[in-house]
Amino acid sequence: EVFLRAWHVVTTNGFGEAPSGSLKPLGICPSEPAASQPHAHAVPPSEEHAAAGRPMRAPAGIQSSRMVHSIPQGRRCSSVSSIEEQQTVGVQNRRVGITLEECLDDCRSDTDCFFAEFSMDFEEGMGRCSKFVTCDETEATEASEDLMVGFKKVPEGSFDSPQWMMRCPLGAAMTTRCMSEELYDEVVASVHELSESLSDECNTEECEQGDFAGCVLRMAGHDFMDFDPTSGTGGADGCTSMEHADNAGLAECLYMSTAGSTGIAVSLQDAYDRFCSEVSLADFIVIAAESIMSLRAVGASQNMLSTQFKANFRYGRTTAFEGCHFSHHALPNPADSCVAVERVFVDALGLDWEMAAALMGVHTLGRADARNSGYSGWWSTPEHSRRFNNDYFVSMLAKGWCPEVNINGCSDADAEDGVCSQKNQWQRCDVDREQYDHEMMLNTDLCLAFRDGPRGDGVLRAGEDNCCTWVHSSVRDFDMTEVIRTNDNMFCNIPCEGKHPDIKNGSTFNCFSRGVEQQLAEIQACCFYETERVDCRTSGLGAPLLAPGGPAEEAVLRFAANETAWLEKFLVAWHQVVSLNAFGGVSKGILKPLGSCY
Repeated sequence: EVFLRAWHVVTTNGFGEAPSGSLKPLGICPSEPAASQPHAHAVPPSEEHAAAGRPMRAPAGIQSSRMVHSIPQGRRCSSVSSIEEQQTVGVQNRRVGITLEECLDDCRSDTDCFFAEFSMDFEEGMGRCSKFVTCDETEATEASEDLMVGFKKVPEGSFDSPQWMMRCPLGAAMTTRCMSEELYDEVVASVHELSESLSDECNTEECEQGDFAGCVLRMAGHDFMDFDPTSGTGGADGCTSMEHADNAGLAECLYMSTAGSTGIAVSLQDAYDRFCSEVSLADFIVIAAESIMSLRAVGASQNMLSTQFKANFRYGRTTAFEGCHFSHHALPNPADSCVAVERVFVDALGLDWEMAAALMGVHTLGRADARNSGYSGWWSTPEHSRRFNNDYFVSMLAKGWCPEVNINGCSDADAEDGVCSQKNQWQRCDVDREQYDHEMMLNTDLCLAFRDGPRGDGVLRAGEDNCCTWVHSSVRDFDMTEVIRTNDNMFCNIPCEGKHPDIKNGSTFNCFSRGVEQQLAEIQACCFYETERVDCRTSGLGAPLLAPGGPAEEAVLRFAANETAWLEKFLVAWHQVVSLNAFGGVSKGILKPLGSCY
């Protein structure tokens, strides 16, 4: 009895004591309309108040309540009509304002509505909805200073940022304030679900799971590769210019969901919707990439990745959405070969050449699309393009590669005038290469293990070096045994099954033999009888004048022979690059382990 009296006293002394008449018994409504409840997910249950009349507080971590219905890339909109202070009367409840669902439904039913924005005054319990029907210039909607979640003018130069393109019904969290292991698992599972909903069929024309995986990793890479150690800008901050040509195609897996043979039927937006008010986009992109890599790995590698990604993950990245246009200048240009790899991965991201090579292994997923980058083809077979394994490194060494020049058909005159730039890559040139015309490598790939011909400057470039990249199956200090075994016992598209080399009758190799007959056969098979081509430099040919190869030659060989060795080094490199953030990384104590809160 005493407890009940005490409980009543302490729970009625909030924003208005009982004697003042602020609080009412059940069944009696105040003379003035009661404050409306926020959207069902706007305020956590712990922050709701049981008695009517207490002012509501804005949910922690919400900086904006922008709700995007539909925004075309790179366009700006101005508010030409709005719905304010609408009153909805129910049978037993009266609410002043408009709810989130009503705002969205109103826009959907209005053929002139381009998109809608919703804000909530948590002191007054009033929702405000603005409908946008033109796209010229964004203007701020007037709102009183006591709006804890309201409209604000979108900064100049932010319209091409991923955050501006992504919708978040309850307002996007710019910084993740708290993340448990359970929340991390939920985000991972949601991305898994998206990927698994796609077809697992892969052929030379399409591979939905591979395309989605490659796009997600490309988005994450283009995000962190723009880090500038001098200015402290860029890094894993969810900020990259979506309008720039280097980022063409990223919208498909980020927010557009374009189904069909040339598009991706799902987007990360489908998963982001569920977590955007808690998890910053910068954190979400990193988790999404980790989710894809662990899902697409097989066997022990899958368990290793999922366990280590979760154990190493640190949250707290702040999403940037201003000035993202600078980011594309920092991305590596494949035409610059290992000069670009050194500038971005070594100098800017602080990796050594071994870690740089390990990180490049993400190219095992997905493909290059001429519509996006100007380059075209798979880094391996279509089936391998949806598997996160070491086949990228195996393909470098167990297959022969020759230059494929000007694949985009840019004329010399147009290239000189700056109308276009000629795209040069590497195509397979071993036996029966016509079966594999969909496989390719970039300069930034092969330069890790090979250098140009004997009279070049040491940097491998498809547009300048008419050489063939290949190795012998048996060189004393360049052991290809495990590499060939991992490649289904194939070497330059010839099975290693015969006692004597015979690529014309029966097509077999006597691999690992140092006999002259076998070595001559390998020359013919790996470079497809193109005797006019010189050899690109590598230690794998056993010729002192052609050694050494590229700056990560030893690492490529080791990774091709042992997938676990690659993943161990990859995990170290990945953790380092995704911890770089313009707002501070692990070294500054900004990022936190799962289970801790700010």
